[in-house]
Amino acid sequence: LPTRYVAYAVNISPSQIKWDKTTKEVTINDGNNVIKLKLNSKKMTVNGVEHTMDVPATMINNLVYIPISQIKNAFQGVSVNWNKNTKEVTVTRK
Repeated sequence: LPTRYVAYAVNISPSQIKWDKTTKEVTINDGNNVIKLKLNSKKMTVNGVEHTMDVPATMINNLVYIPISQIKNAFQGVSVNWNKNTKEVTVTRK
């Protein structure tokens, strides 16, 4: 899923999302958590704790994508549900 739009879905504002073109790293700071993703890397840090993703963060059409399975690790208090019949993902913050 596109990281930016997932962040928006859980009430993180655009000003809390930073892209560093030089290091190719996304930093999301919601005031409680700091999430860092580096493009083409399987490593993601949440509050300094490293998580290994199944696939690397990837850029498509200027958006950084992370695997849906990592949304819960990245955004605390977030629920992710997949409806296989409609092929829809629902992301909500508890």
